[in-house]
Amino acid sequence: NIWGIEFSTDIHPLPHLYITQNFGWERGTYDDFYSMDRTQVNAHHLATGQWANFYSNFSHMDMGIPKLTLSGDADYRLPVFGKYEWETGVDWMYRGAQNMLPAGSGVYVLPSYFLLGLHTTFRPQNSRWSVTVYSSNVLNRQYATTSGNYSTNYFWIPGPPRFIGARMSLDY
Repeated sequence: NIWGIEFSTDIHPLPHLYITQNFGWERGTYDDFYSMDRTQVNAHHLATGQWANFYSNFSHMDMGIPKLTLSGDADYRLPVFGKYEWETGVDWMYRGAQNMLPAGSGVYVLPSYFLLGLHTTFRPQNSRWSVTVYSSNVLNRQYATTSGNYSTNYFWIPGPPRFIGARMSLDY
């Protein structure tokens, strides 16, 4: 069973200021779920040198979905030189902790993370072209986006480090 709520809002509270915010809250539980208990399997192997199957009942337990997710941006747009527009802003993203296994703890939980980005764009008011400079993960946070396992090895997939880039666009 998975349930939740989400909403998105776009507001224009002051001249030239535009804010977008997305919010998500989600919960989930298993109705009927049995799975191999890797902790017991590994402990048994360490103690005896033999592999054996051990199962755990995760029915009615939390699925480990990140409960809170937020993302948004705030942009300031200003006309300049009569026929051009300059836009600068900040964007953000938060994802709550996520269990990678039912009832996971320790290394089986991806920690929550918060990312921040910056951008600035210059374009004519007719939007025929634009030039943008941006940076993602400005704070250069180390975080993991997902994880996996292979046999008895468990690993996290890291998110990208700070990135600074530029792009040009042309509409014709």
